[in-house]
Amino acid sequence: MTCLSASTSTQAASFELNAEQTARIQQYLPRTYPKLAKRAPVHAICIGDSVMINWGHGADNGNVLKAWNGIFLQELADQFIYNGGVRLVRPAKDQPAKLTNFFGPEITVQNFSRGGRLIFHALQPLSTTAFENDPDLVIVSYGINDCLNGQPLDVYRKNVQQVVDVVKSKGADLILCGPSLILLDPPEQSLALTRPYTDTMREVAQANGVFFADLGDLAWLVQFEKRVHPLDEVKKKLAKEAAKTAAATAAAADAAKDDPKAPPAPPAPRGPVLENPMSEELSNDPDKKAMVSFQQIVELLKTRFNHGDIVDLVHPDTHSQQLLGRRVYQELINGPKQVPWTMAAATVNLENAETCKLNYRLENPTQEEQTYAVLPLLTPTWTPQDAPSQVTLKPGKKTLVNILYKRAAPATSQGRSDLLPPHEAIFRLPILTVGGGMARIEEARAGVTPVAVLWNTGAAFNQQSVDLAGRIANTSGQTVVGKWEAKWMGQTATGTFSAAGQSEEPFRVKFNFPPTTRQKGTVTFQVTVGSNTYRFDRELEVVRNISLKESVPLLSPNIYVRDQVQNPLMPDTTSPGVIFRADADSNALYLTYDIYGYRLQDSPAGSGAVGLELSVDARSYGKRLAPGSTDVIRIVASAADGDATVGPLPAWVFGNEYAMYYDEKQVKCRVTSRPDGARRVTITLPRGYLYLHEWAMGNANSELGINTTLQIWQNGENGQGSYQNFCLTSNGRHRDDAESLAALELSDKPTGRWTVRLY
Repeated sequence: MTCLSASTSTQAASFELNAEQTARIQQYLPRTYPKLAKRAPVHAICIGDSVMINWGHGADNGNVLKAWNGIFLQELADQFIYNGGVRLVRPAKDQPAKLTNFFGPEITVQNFSRGGRLIFHALQPLSTTAFENDPDLVIVSYGINDCLNGQPLDVYRKNVQQVVDVVKSKGADLILCGPSLILLDPPEQSLALTRPYTDTMREVAQANGVFFADLGDLAWLVQFEKRVHPLDEVKKKLAKEAAKTAAATAAAADAAKDDPKAPPAPPAPRGPVLENPMSEELSNDPDKKAMVSFQQIVELLKTRFNHGDIVDLVHPDTHSQQLLGRRVYQELINGPKQVPWTMAAATVNLENAETCKLNYRLENPTQEEQTYAVLPLLTPTWTPQDAPSQVTLKPGKKTLVNILYKRAAPATSQGRSDLLPPHEAIFRLPILTVGGGMARIEEARAGVTPVAVLWNTGAAFNQQSVDLAGRIANTSGQTVVGKWEAKWMGQTATGTFSAAGQSEEPFRVKFNFPPTTRQKGTVTFQVTVGSNTYRFDRELEVVRNISLKESVPLLSPNIYVRDQVQNPLMPDTTSPGVIFRADADSNALYLTYDIYGYRLQDSPAGSGAVGLELSVDARSYGKRLAPGSTDVIRIVASAADGDATVGPLPAWVFGNEYAMYYDEKQVKCRVTSRPDGARRVTITLPRGYLYLHEWAMGNANSELGINTTLQIWQNGENGQGSYQNFCLTSNGRHRDDAESLAALELSDKPTGRWTVRLY
């Protein structure tokens, strides 16, 4: 087989829709379609990551109109004869508002996409500025950064549903698109990373009647043609000659029996030595053929990231952006591309704590015999050990495919993407399937047997004890009796359970708080049924609330790691480090950082001696206890005493529902020298900027969510150097996630309450 570009499969929009295509657009774009049909003004907004801003390395870098979402809107404009095309509202500096200067009806679009963002970041513009111009259509796509940051799948699902709810509440149409593929090394793992997020978004979209397109669907990106072995004809000819010679030899042998004087049989011709440099590629060995198919797919996909001499296997090039945009439009009017197989009835059986077996039904729905290559991809949780690399099915037939997996080693990242899903008794295992000239990464949505553990993850604020809750789900049809054991930082909790078939049994795990202000570590949780033990670990961080005027040592991320007991010394003139302190009055919030034992030095690159990031969740008390997001305040200071530079403040910087255009110059930051030799950084944040907060001074229930990191540049040998980092807290949730923050009480009387964060 050989790989071909699929660009010819997505032609530009025609100007006539049939009844079925029209019905699909009316179904999924009920607000937008009537305007399109009349060529009335249509306004769209796009919210996503750097792929949606066409981030790249050439002349088209940042040109949103050439991103896939811009191309999709241009397809709509072409289809419904908007002669003016697509106009970008408020284009970025040096970027065009239009690709052509044609006059006539236009589709306008505003892009709120930002690089490096996750799905929960979509709620920032959606709750503030995105609906200022009353959009008809909202296009949302996230998942790449979610997977690279180890964002828990249950959090991703909740955020997608929140996006759906917000857009529907505004009466706008919504298009959800799963992320495009990434091709980092090793490709057998990177191709799998985004797929559970894609499948989760697809599931939410289907449940809500929202149009969904998978930007990572290989069926639109690659196609195959059957290859003929170059020596097949030669082999057939030689086989005929050999058969002819064998017949003559046999006839001569028979004649010799009757007549000893008969002439001897002619010698068999010596065939040529057939050498084929492509013999490995065209081997009939199923394992080799499967690997050749995989390598061909990888090589073709690399051409989708053609950035010249720059290697970037995350951002599609401009040509591929065009292909993606056109195929989303084609899927809108024609539906998903059909492949010559179906997958169904997937289940996963946990054999023990380290292995599981996936079973699913593979069916050939076509009228021809099909041979499929089956390539299970590596996931952060499971590594495939044994699978049938090739399956041949006659028309209409089906078979059961079995794949054995081994548990992957624990991830070193904070996000712990290797953990089992905490919210559902389902594994979403990506299987690259190739057959009938097509390829697709299917997600085997497999129910887990015999048991699963469902955790109540997230952040619980103002807690007096560590009290974790969950359910043991018996997914079998029989009653299951067993026991569980939980361990965290040297503490152990145990319990028993009895769950009827297809039921859930609740459990609670209680631990004591540590004798420090912060601690994080793995909760090892084992369930034993009979002689089998299964593992359902999670990560836990506890952070004691901070009061006004309280001195708190910031921690080095190299020291503040999971499963390591924290007992930091308070920095002073003999112990290097950084002390953080907060205070407030009716006018402002005041934050100070006292730096001990470090001589401030300006970075040779001009990035400052001190870099500071500050996250503040200033929603009101009731709102702050719910999920949300903030944005970071960035500050750069030089080594000398004086004012620091505060970066721009987004409208939503202090949490969802904030919608203010801030003047960053009103946030004061200054570096000073102290008599004891320490250096002090002071931030003054105006109370008026936190206008949604109740600001009940002296009331410990009046809180702010807060986190901060501070970097100190230190010169090294041979002109080398690096930043020394310090943080208030650091966990598996993203910096901008409100549930990742510590709690600052607007009272100088400590309450001894904690934030308990299970993820």
